[in-house]
Amino acid sequence: MPSLKKIHVDGGIYNASLYGQYGQGYAKINNSPTHRYEIRLPSFENTNNEAELFALLCGVVEIAKYKGIKIICSDSEYVVKTVNGEFKTKEPRLNLMVHALRTLTTYYAIEIKWISREKNYAT
Repeated sequence: MPSLKKIHVDGGIYNASLYGQYGQGYAKINNSPTHRYEIRLPSFENTNNEAELFALLCGVVEIAKYKGIKIICSDSEYVVKTVNGEFKTKEPRLNLMVHALRTLTTYYAIEIKWISREKNYAT
């Protein structure tokens, strides 16, 4: 794999209309506009914020595999500001994931940046 400077991530809910506001979450991780992979969360009880955090966590794992990536871009203002410490999470079940993301991004010296949805090629 070529040396990467940043990756784009996006999370969402698959078939949410079948399950009300909840659905099976998924993460999309793009190393370039043409290279993408997706990972699905195994339950049908995920919220959109949970899916967005899961996508970021998958992006951090990608960084652990391929050193040198220092920026992860997301179009989720909630994720970026929560992980960067500007927002507090209101949902207790997200606290562990947010804490883990803060710890890992500090450890790997990763910058989490917000980008517009139009510029996010993981969308």
